Amino acid sequence: MRSTATGLGLAVLLTCAPAFGADQIIKLPECQALTPEQLRELAEYALTKRRYNIEASTTTMLVGEQDDLRVEVLIEPMQMVIRWKEGFGHKNDQWLRNLKTDVLWRLAE
Repeated sequence: MRSTATGLGLAVLLTCAPAFGADQIIKLPECQALTPEQLRELAEYALTKRRYNIEASTTTMLVGEQDDLRVEVLIEPMQMVIRWKEGFGHKNDQWLRNLKTDVLWRLAE
């Protein structure tokens, strides 16, 4: 009985867990005055501060490259998503949190 309950509890936790736990999401509902260009500048600032080379750049996405790592910054309405580019992830998610922190600090200035 106890093992059944434990197994059921683990199954519920795993199905509720996000598929991409490493993604850093910055929700910006209070900053409606920010344009997509300004959000893009914030993302570019964070990537260059952390010494990523800008590999690809569009109005809604930036890809930063450093050694064998690739980071995507997606700019969506009222939010920004920072994540590892598919196939180029790393186990150290602190690097993504550092980019998020840089964006937030720059926004607060």
